[in-house]
Amino acid sequence: VDAILIEENRVTKGEAIMIVAGSPPGIPGSTNAMRVHIIGDAVGGVAPAYR
Repeated sequence: VDAILIEENRVTKGEAIMIVAGSPPGIPGSTNAMRVHIIGDAVGGVAPAYR
């Protein structure tokens, strides 16, 4: 995902973005998970928080 965002000039490497999700999906106002992700931080597709 990082590569696509960089390729489309939406972000730059090192930039922090917020990933937001909710459950159940598709229900407005159901956000219950948020994560800060640093673009380019994942090694082999695995972010530092999951290593």
